[in-house]
Amino acid sequence: MRLVVPQSSDQNREFATWAAKELDVTFAEPFLAMAVVDARPVIVGAVVLNNYDGHNIDLSGVGVGAFTPSIVRHLARYVFNERGCSCVTMKTKGSNKKTKKLLAKHFRYVGFLPKGYGQDDAVLYCATREHFPWLEKLNG
Repeated sequence: MRLVVPQSSDQNREFATWAAKELDVTFAEPFLAMAVVDARPVIVGAVVLNNYDGHNIDLSGVGVGAFTPSIVRHLARYVFNERGCSCVTMKTKGSNKKTKKLLAKHFRYVGFLPKGYGQDDAVLYCATREHFPWLEKLNG
């Protein structure tokens, strides 16, 4: 699996549309959508970053490989080193037991949005730079 950063605004919209369809949501611009592709290369997952407020950015992930260690490393570098965020808020569907377990293991649970995904709740986790101590080594 590898993460594909969009090379155009059309490709950005294409990746966000794929994620939105899978999640049954709509993403408001501005956003940055990245695709997770397999060896064929076919989109099997996506992450969308949006709602940046100068300190926090929201991250929605869906599909195979959206939160693999290598994808998380890439996203952490982008969010904390390139954007300068102090926090990233991640959300997933309440029914997504596998992703909830993964996020709960590594990040801080902060709550849920009732019906945040239509008929399904959105479960929220957050991470700060302190969750990624190896980032300092990259900056040093």
